[in-house]
Order: sequence, then structure tokens, then C-alpha cells
Amino acid sequence: MASREGSPNSKRLDAARKALALGDVTTAEIITREYLDEQNNSVEGLRLRLDVLSRLKDFENAVGLVGRLIELTGESRDLFFEGAYYAELGGNYELALKGYEKVLQLEPVDIQALLGMGRSLLNSTGVHGADVFFARVLELEPDNQEAAEYLALAYEKDSNLQRGIPFCEEYLQKYPGSWLLQVVLGNLWGDGGKSAKGLIYVSKAIELAPAESKPLVAAATLLTNMRRPFEAMDFLERASKLSPGDLNIDLEKARLYRGIGRSEESIQILEKVFRYVPNLVRARSNYLYYLHDVNGVSRERLYTESVRYDQDICAQIPALEGDFVNDKDTGRKLVLGFLSSDLREHSVAYFLLPLLERLDRSAFSIVLFSSNPRDDAYTDKFRSLATEYIDVGGLLDYDLAKLMREKHIDVLLELGGHTAGSRLNVCAYRAAPVQIDWLGYPDTTGLSSVDYRLVDAITDPEGEADNFASEKLIRMPEGFLCYQPPETAPEVAALPVDKNGYITFGSFSNMAKINGDMIALWSRLLLDNPDSRLLLKNKALGEERGKTEMHLRFQQFGVEPERIILHGSTESTRGHLSLYAQVDIALDTFPYNGTTTIFEALYMGVPVVGLCGLTHASRVGASILSRVGLKQLVAGSAQEYLLIASALARQVEDLRQLRRGMRSRLVESGMLDSSRFAQDFSTVMRRLWLEWVEKDAAGN
Repeated sequence: MASREGSPNSKRLDAARKALALGDVTTAEIITREYLDEQNNSVEGLRLRLDVLSRLKDFENAVGLVGRLIELTGESRDLFFEGAYYAELGGNYELALKGYEKVLQLEPVDIQALLGMGRSLLNSTGVHGADVFFARVLELEPDNQEAAEYLALAYEKDSNLQRGIPFCEEYLQKYPGSWLLQVVLGNLWGDGGKSAKGLIYVSKAIELAPAESKPLVAAATLLTNMRRPFEAMDFLERASKLSPGDLNIDLEKARLYRGIGRSEESIQILEKVFRYVPNLVRARSNYLYYLHDVNGVSRERLYTESVRYDQDICAQIPALEGDFVNDKDTGRKLVLGFLSSDLREHSVAYFLLPLLERLDRSAFSIVLFSSNPRDDAYTDKFRSLATEYIDVGGLLDYDLAKLMREKHIDVLLELGGHTAGSRLNVCAYRAAPVQIDWLGYPDTTGLSSVDYRLVDAITDPEGEADNFASEKLIRMPEGFLCYQPPETAPEVAALPVDKNGYITFGSFSNMAKINGDMIALWSRLLLDNPDSRLLLKNKALGEERGKTEMHLRFQQFGVEPERIILHGSTESTRGHLSLYAQVDIALDTFPYNGTTTIFEALYMGVPVVGLCGLTHASRVGASILSRVGLKQLVAGSAQEYLLIASALARQVEDLRQLRRGMRSRLVESGMLDSSRFAQDFSTVMRRLWLEWVEKDAAGN
């Protein structure tokens, strides 16, 4: 029943309105809540309560109230729109899309609903199609600047450079003051590999909108692409001051801090993010990955945090309905699916390509599911080796899992784990009968839906390692990796000490792995070998500030800058490998060992000194070096690491012999034998498929 003027109920609602007018939302919330407890069919009370909830940004409950109003007053354009809008504000884009669709069924050219559809698609992860709605608005209202800017953002999301760049250039003629169009155009040029050109437009956006954080974040991204991470951090710090609490800025800061060797600070930032959004997938995955950089993080903690990710996030994802319809014939050709965002020039390619080249196509069909951020010549190689290559960057995890079911994938190999760009959560939908994690991530995923992980007996010794894995560990008989050297690799150079008269140690590991403990350890090594030098190479050292900071980190331990030789990124893989001509002995990192960097050093004739721990990430070096007959270079403690490296530095003739024979040693080890690895891999795939068929037949 409606409230009568002057009645107690009417006075209560008037009091709520006055409280709102005075900005006292808390009082208004209490009054409207208590009022509706008694008058739950009051349209007037529901509408006032809706106003309160919107001010409190309680959009989830606001959507529920709109549904109640529809029940009481009937369907209408305004209520459908209101519900959709609140759902959009609350991040429930799926529900928002349904609401906007209902509006458009009633009024097909409703501008606000078209914009709402576009925004909801634009903000939905992995979903495309927003451009259609913004383009429709521009057809109806050619001077709608909002639609033009959103359409530019849609082109950016789709990495549609072909349409996006000319569109932005055209509309900047019309709206020269649009800082957002400047930002999008800059980002698109960056996506096209022309970050310096993109920075020109983003700098203009910063001039136009000095109080906006988005142009600053865009500048940071472009500078990172240009290998100027310290300058990029300055822009992110400015953005953070303009938009304190912006989670996207915090995530970018965490990523960039790790890239300049400050993983501990990255972890602290992510822990702050968790306080506001506990189950943000990107933050939780990054957290698990970054923990591997820091010395002292136990395998118990890594395992517990990984399982918690599964419980908090993946357990909420329902498996796809219906049983698998895959043919249970154990002798037929199997369909292997590989899911990765790294089917390009990336470390993953050096280990995956040799396998795909050697797998027997009469026994296996190969379906590659790619979510690459960009393609290159390596992508073309992957395309040529696949039975079917599918770009899945535009699909939601649910739709991708359905596609895998439709493709009758028998065994799915997920290659990213918790690394950037991974689609690990697809496994939670149970996309394939057998699901395996391999190659790209150095630890358990924590997911109960991932059945197996491919390792070996050294990276994950039988018994104890099994207690810290949510998956069943499958130990490959001759190592879990097979390396394919780049075709452009130069020949092995002469031993540098013969020319220089002093030993040069070296590490080409990325900055995230060079933690404070490694700096301290390498400093001790240099002080124990007074004439030696240390050459470090990674992209963070291409900037003068990066070099200065690295010199200071060593100076605090008494090592002068002239003993530290620093190199940033090189223009080519050949140039990168050529720098090993300046290194006598390579030093591996701890607790996160190298993988590609170890193989590269060995292939270029450089022995590697490693330090072995308890986790998979800290045992990969031991696995590789043991298999090439260099187990004596693997230390079990920091002190032993120093002794091994110092002893090797004194054995110059041994270094000469190792350098001359290292490539032969690699070949003889079998770690370059792709035929052998493919056979072992095939045997494992067939065995795991047989086990699944038997379990399925038994009703398990």
C-alpha cells in the first residue's frame, strides 16, 4: 500500500530523503532497510532504497531491487535499462548484456542501450564484438564523440590495427582535444611494434589531460616495450598518485617492479590488492608466479597458496555438463590439444617446436589453441605443424572449454600455468578427459582439475615431491625437456680468458631472478677472485638507471662498478648468443633457476655453475647439468656454489676442453634428440589415455 501524505510511513521516507540530501547515506540506508522490512511491496520505498544502494555502490543488491520493481509494476524500458546499468556498474557484464538486449527488443535504436551493450562487451574478458554496437550508434548519431571513443577502444581491445589506426586518425581531425583517442592511437602503434611513434600520441594525451591516469599508464606500457622500465615506473608512480587505489595501476606496478628485480615489492603490492579484491584471477596467478623469485619461500607455502587458488577461484567454476563422447578405442589416433599464449618467439617455442616436428601424425592429431598477444615467424612454424591452429584470444574460458569438447580433444596440455597470458582456468571446466600441465610454469598449478604434470626424477624426486603437487607427477625417463637451438646461433668462440687474462663470469637471466641473495653471493665470488669480472645481460639493463642501480647493488658489498659489465637487450637472437663469446663461466640463479639460459650457455660452449634446492624451480638446473654430465657443477649450498665456481675459474685448461666439446656433450646427452623425446612423450600420452579409458569403463 502506498504511503499517505503525513502518515508515519510517509514521514519515514521523507526523513530518508532529507538524510540523502544532507549526504548522510548511512542513516538513509538504515531507514529504508527497516521500512522495507515492514512494507516490502512499497514501490516508493523500493525506488528510494535503490537510490541509497546506488550511492553505496551496492550494485548487486540494486539489481535485485530492480527485479522486484519489475514484478510489482510490470516490464518497462526504464526498469530493464536500470537493471542492466547497475549490473554493468557491478561488473556483472553477462547480466548487463541480457538487460540491454531486452531494452533493444523494445526499442532497437535506443542509443543508451547500444552504448551499454558495447561497454559491457568491451569490459568482458576475452569477448569481442563491442565495435558493432558503437558503430551502430555512430550511424545513428555521427557526432557522438562518446561512441567514437568507445569504438576506438574496441579496436584497441581487438588489436585491430588495420581499422583502428585510420579510424583514430580520422576522428582526431574531428575531435583534436580527445585525449582518449590519442591514447588509443598510441597504444595501437605500440601493438604494431612502433612504441616510439605511439609515445608521441600518448605524450600529447598527457598534455591534454594532465589529471588523467590512463595516459600515464599507456606511456609506462610503451616505455616498457621500448626497454625503458625505470622511466616507465616514474609514469606509473604519477598515475598512482592521480588514481590511488586503482587496482589496474597496482597490477602494472607489481609487474614492472618484478621486471626490474624487485619481486619482494611486487608481492607486497599484490597482497594489498588482495585486501580489496581477494579473488582477482590475474593478481592471484601473478602472486603465485612471483613467489618463486624470492629466496626463503618454502615449498609448503607454494603448495598451500596454489591449492588455495583452486579452492577460492576454480572451485566456483562448474564443469561442463554432459559426459565425454570421445571414442574409447585405445589404439586409434589421439587428438592432442596444446593451449598456450606463447606460440611465438618465446622460450616455450624452443622446447615445443622440436616435439611437434617429430610427433607421429599417424598416431596423433595436433590442435593448437593460441591466445598469443601477437604473432611472428615462429607462429607461422607452429601453424605449419598443426593439424588445426585456432586463435582463441577472443573466447571466454567457458566458450573455449566448449570448443575443446566439440573438437573431441583427448589429451589437453596446458603450457602456461600461472604465467602471464595463461588460460589455465579453462581446465576447471574439464575441457578434456585428460588434462596435463607442462613446460611453461615451474610448479604445481594447485588445480584439482589438472590431472598430471610432466617432470623428471631430478626436478621432482619421487616420494617427497609428490606431497607438494596437486597433480600426479609423471616423470619423463630422459628429462622433461628437449631443446632446439636457434638456427641463427653463431659458432662457439675462443675462451675469453685466453685473450683477457682474467675470468669473466656471466648471467643472462632476467632481472626478476637476480634477487638480493644472488647479488650478495656473486659479490663474494668476485671478491674471492680479485681479477675476475661479471657480465650481466637482460632488458632492464639497457637503461642507464638500470645500470646505475645494479652497480650500486654490488657496491654495497664492496665490488666496484668497473668489474660489473652490463648489457641490455640485443636486436637479434644471434646477437644475444654472440655475447657468450665474452663469458668463461655462466652462473645460474636461485631459487628460480634458468632453463633456456642454461641451454643457451651450454650450446655456446659455456659451463654453468648451479645451485640446487627443494622446489622444481630450484632443481631444473640440476636436471639439465646432470644429464649433460656436469653434475659436479651443481652445488647444494651457497658455500659450495662459491667453491665450485672458484675452482673452475682456476682450471683454465679444463675450461678450454669443456668449451671445445660442449656441443658434442649436449648431443650425446640426448637433450637435443627430438626423435627420442617425441617417442617418450608419445608413450606417456598413450598410457595416460589408456588409464582414463579404463577408469571411465569402471565408472570412475
